[in-house]
Amino acid sequence: MANPDLKWESTTQYNGGIDLGLFKERIILNADYYMKKTTDMLLLAPVSSQSGYNQQWKNIGRVDNKGLELMLTTYNIDKKDFKWNTSVNFSLPRNEVVDLGPGVDFIPVTIYGGFFQNVGRVVKGESIGTAYGFVWDGIYQISDFTWQNNSDPTIAHDQRTYTLKPEVVRVAGSSVKPGSFKFRDLNGDNVVDDAKDRKVISHSFPKHFGGINNNLTYKNFELGIFVDWSYGNEILNESRYLSEGTQGWMNLRKDFWDNRWTPDNPTNEYGTISAKNITSAFISSYYVEDGSFIRLKNVNLAYNVPTGLIGKIGFSDVKIYLNGSNLYTFTNYSGFDPEITFNNQLLPGFDRYSYPKARTITIGIQASF
Repeated sequence: MANPDLKWESTTQYNGGIDLGLFKERIILNADYYMKKTTDMLLLAPVSSQSGYNQQWKNIGRVDNKGLELMLTTYNIDKKDFKWNTSVNFSLPRNEVVDLGPGVDFIPVTIYGGFFQNVGRVVKGESIGTAYGFVWDGIYQISDFTWQNNSDPTIAHDQRTYTLKPEVVRVAGSSVKPGSFKFRDLNGDNVVDDAKDRKVISHSFPKHFGGINNNLTYKNFELGIFVDWSYGNEILNESRYLSEGTQGWMNLRKDFWDNRWTPDNPTNEYGTISAKNITSAFISSYYVEDGSFIRLKNVNLAYNVPTGLIGKIGFSDVKIYLNGSNLYTFTNYSGFDPEITFNNQLLPGFDRYSYPKARTITIGIQASF
């Protein structure tokens, strides 16, 4: 629906910084603190469906971004044949939704084209990039239920008609079974329902991130090593849902198949397979994972051929190099790559089988005439 009142977002930014050089510029520190306020944000806001639409672009609300950025460069060794310098960059960003317009506390974030769609919210008082759902609280076990003939143990598991015990938390509208996901009852009424028992369950943006770059030269050899990291960001991993038996025609992860809930393996880590775990289709903190990582981003080894060897054949310089990118990532994230790329800026920490960064090895010769 058209909005004739649309206008540009407005931004006010303040910066304060310091540049410091010590010990004859052997140590250089650059520090910058910033405060950025964005008002009249362009957001796809809900409107009354009586208009024929349920969303409209509007200028509403305010978001504050602030943070600290540091760059430290040290020249550790500076000899004739051996040099070594290190650069460290560090960012500490913070983000908060301050206002969403009169009477609006949140705006839903919808991502179409998958099994998880109503995945998040832009919430007043929270950062942008929050997922919204139930708090996972383990697995329903056989001891949570009764069945025929006063819970006759001789009745086979697949032949039992399970009834949840009155004191056990139930999920509104769902006929849970042993092996189904259990969620936390946030308001204490012993029933988990959509309106009263969901909360913010993940934050997309890291608490801090940065990188460390080391450059070393020894005579004609050069070595560069770059490591980057991200800490504190969380990922809503829909690809985990797709690989844990929720759909009979999809592939399964081996760790899930080997450790899934069964009557003989009453685990509290994985649910049971397929339709018996009906609550697995609900967005919950079960699918939220720590996206922190340390990555060996780049290693470059080069040799500069002495000019005495190449000058006679018409070259001014020749460099032979070996370069590796994305060599190894240290992370606890179960998906392909914790550094995901997703096109919805309101929830960038959403993984729908995001394609991983390729590990590449390059050998080359760089020559100048």
